[in-house]
Amino acid sequence: MTSIEERLRKEADDFFFEACRKKYGNRCMFCGRLYDKAHHFFCKGQYLHLRYDLDNGVNICIIEHSEIHQTGKKKEVEERIIEKRGQQWFKELRKKANNMPSSFKNEKWYRENIKRLKEYLYGK
Repeated sequence: MTSIEERLRKEADDFFFEACRKKYGNRCMFCGRLYDKAHHFFCKGQYLHLRYDLDNGVNICIIEHSEIHQTGKKKEVEERIIEKRGQQWFKELRKKANNMPSSFKNEKWYRENIKRLKEYLYGK
């Protein structure tokens, strides 16, 4: 990844977090605690094409987040997220997850995502 792509990724990550906060609020969907980062339901490592998809962003606190990534309770927390968001949300997101584009993760892709997220946050 070039330094330009790294800078754009950081910028897009920041806009994604702010856009998730706008869409879902700044509280954990389970306990009401403040959260500091949006969790990616479909992990951004395997499903990079969903990294900036707001439907893939989940507002959970650090405690819930550690349940997923550190304690082995990923399945239980994900089931709770699906219960809150609904089966239709999950089916549509899973369809997107399984439909990976042939080309992404380049400078153009990052710029397009930044533009889309900024439009969501601030209008056109």
